Formats: sequence, structure tokens, C-alpha cells
Amino acid sequence: MSAITDEASKEVLAFQMSNSPNSELIMDTLNELIMVLPEETMPIIHSDQGWHYQLKYYIDKLSENDFVQSMPRKRNCLDNAPIENFFHLYKTECLDEFPPCENIEEPQEISKKHIK
Repeated sequence: MSAITDEASKEVLAFQMSNSPNSELIMDTLNELIMVLPEETMPIIHSDQGWHYQLKYYIDKLSENDFVQSMPRKRNCLDNAPIENFFHLYKTECLDEFPPCENIEEPQEISKKHIK
């Protein structure tokens, strides 16, 4: 799962799901965000130090869209706490009540209904 939330409103601005945490998942999430934000917006994108957030094409895409990347140093995760809280709530409120899924499409549909 990959998500981007608005820290002020707690609104989910972009949400994608994949079988693995690959570059396509991360870029699809970023592209979804770009589609929903007004052009003049210059958001700060908080992330952890995951490998996919350090790749040149991801950083270049942020820069092309005037996004500011915020990646805290190790053991300083306060900027990333809101998204971690979102994932905790998402897992306990949404996924815990459903039986194991047969394929990726099932949790995708469940997630769309829960998030929207």
C-alpha cells in the first residue's frame, strides 16, 4: 500500500495498492496526487528513508511538480507519524474485519469504499 494524506485535513489524497512495494506503485501514487492537487499547490511530501523515495526518477518527479521532499534523518520519524497513524487506523478499521483475500482486487475494492 502507498498513500499520501493531507496532514491538516487528514484527507486521503492518493492511495494505491500493489502485490509488492515497487517503483510503479510509488509513481502511481504520486501521479494520482498530481491529478487531484490544484496546479498552484506546492506541498511538502513527508516520507521515510525507504529506497523508493531516494530514487532519482522519484526525486525528479517531485521537483518537476514543485513538491518539497521532507525525509527525516534516521531515528527522527515525527514528520512521518501522520501517515503511520493512517496506516494503523486503516488496518484496524478496514482490513481486520475481512477474511483473507483471494487476490489483489479484493482489498483494492474494500479500500476504495473505506477511504472515499
